[in-house]
Amino acid sequence: MFEWFATSWTGFIALKPIEQLSAIFTIGSVLLGWLFGCWGFATRQLRLKKEELHHLQALCDNRSQQIRDQRKELKEKDEAIAALESLLPENWLRQATKERQEENEERAIHCLRVGVESICQPLSACCFELATHHFSLVTDYGAPHFHEAERLARIAMLLAPSDETRLFLAELLAAGAEAQYASGDYQTYDARWEEVSDFLQIGTDAGSIESLRNAANQYMGQGRYRLAERLFRRLVQIYKRHRGPDSITTLEMRAEHAMAVGYAGRYREALSLFQALLPDRERVLGPDHPDTLTTRNNLAGWTGKTGDAARAMELSQALLPDRERVLGPDHPDTLTTRNNIAAWTGQTGDATRALELSQALLPDRERVLGRDHPDTLRTCGNIAAWTGQTGDAAQALELLQTLLPDMERVRGRDHPDTLGIRNNIAVLTRQTGDVAQALDLGQALLQDRERVLGANHPDTLKTLGNIAAWAGELGDIAQVLELFQVLLANQERVLGCNHPDTLTTRNNIAALTGEMGDAAQALELFQALLPDRERVLGPDHPDTLTTYGNLARWTGETGDAARALELFQALLLDQERVLGPDHPDTLTTRDQIAYWIEQLKGGSPTLTPTPRRA
Repeated sequence: MFEWFATSWTGFIALKPIEQLSAIFTIGSVLLGWLFGCWGFATRQLRLKKEELHHLQALCDNRSQQIRDQRKELKEKDEAIAALESLLPENWLRQATKERQEENEERAIHCLRVGVESICQPLSACCFELATHHFSLVTDYGAPHFHEAERLARIAMLLAPSDETRLFLAELLAAGAEAQYASGDYQTYDARWEEVSDFLQIGTDAGSIESLRNAANQYMGQGRYRLAERLFRRLVQIYKRHRGPDSITTLEMRAEHAMAVGYAGRYREALSLFQALLPDRERVLGPDHPDTLTTRNNLAGWTGKTGDAARAMELSQALLPDRERVLGPDHPDTLTTRNNIAAWTGQTGDATRALELSQALLPDRERVLGRDHPDTLRTCGNIAAWTGQTGDAAQALELLQTLLPDMERVRGRDHPDTLGIRNNIAVLTRQTGDVAQALDLGQALLQDRERVLGANHPDTLKTLGNIAAWAGELGDIAQVLELFQVLLANQERVLGCNHPDTLTTRNNIAALTGEMGDAAQALELFQALLPDRERVLGPDHPDTLTTYGNLARWTGETGDAARALELFQALLLDQERVLGPDHPDTLTTRDQIAYWIEQLKGGSPTLTPTPRRA
């Protein structure tokens, strides 16, 4: 190797200077290229090692985070298990025994107290829900469920007293008192009512009786119609006992009681009560006394509520000349009768005439009461409603949107009348085709009605029903069906199984069940609903007729087209008699008859029958 270097150096020296430079450049280029290649290789290797180190560090960090998360999760689970174990009475007793063995009596008592207090609220809520469930079964299954409801409600009240539990237990005791009164056990009746009075914080002297009356009116305003009805019934019995059956106050309480019964959804019973009250008021006060005329007005109103709008209109038309003669044509009660005539005219299917009557009434109410009087504003709302019924939903919506600021200014943003206008705006928004906007308006209204009226008020529950229906039009019918089932449970608890609103929700559940493809189940639900609507509303009520139509429709959908046609033909006769030949529901039934005739002929009808919700 040394000789090679010596020989190469000797040869290099022998070269000319220019040749030496050329040799140096050649050898240097080779060396520099080799060095650059080595540098690049080393750099690449270092970068790869660095990336590998970063990747390993990220894996380590990820694994460390996973370990920390798992430790945290295990700790939370341990804490949850410990918390659940602390709720077990056996643990409290074991800990208390241990403390007593160590002569720590105070710590033992503290342990037991803390344990009991930790479960009082949820256990009370469970007892309350079970109590309302059993109370809803009393009508169908009798006294055992009533006693169980009372027992559970008392337990709930003892565990965690609340206004809701207190009022529910008061209603239960009042119902029990009424049963004792009906059986002739007046001593037990009075004893139970004393307990009710304790729960409602009222007594039995003259001032406390007035407090009872105020409480009944308060609960009416809150939508607790069943409790208000029982309080008014108690007042009727008190005044009968102390002032006689023909005293003016007794007759007033009978009227208030009848109104509460009607608001509780028992329309036919309310009608019977007013029918019994009218001859007594005519005998005691005279046929022309304002209270007698008011009873006739209420008699007409509940006649219409039971489904006989034509008879209600006749009664209101007969009342009008008497009120004009006794009170004068401009008396507010006379104007109210004119308003009712317009309403019943529309209910019989003549929305155009109802609109004309309301438009004629408006200037008289403005002149007598003023433009900002609540009755005047209600007439404006009625004009908008009948405008929508005549087919101009857009114009009706515009009228209500104009009315809303006036209602907010006069009645306040949170007044039930103002909330009612907002509800109608949402409904008309849906009718104009904007379901999404209607849903947004309904959801905003629901929050305000829950805040102002309470989650269990009938108007709040109606809003919840509207939201469920509109949500169904936008998408998931199964989810909407669940909403209606939750609504039904609330209505059965608040309003009772026989309230018309509860029956309406059952109708909607049946219709949605059919829309999901289960025609057989929908038919069964409508078959179960029909006798309840006949019993509560009567066979000629429009909602009952709607159930007939749905029953016929789903009979056909399950494959029996001939039977569906027979049912629709029978329904048409009833609708023409009750609603009139030009009523929209009557026209719909005619379309259904044409559809099923084509089905039997094997044709392809253009009409697609749809379930009707009421």
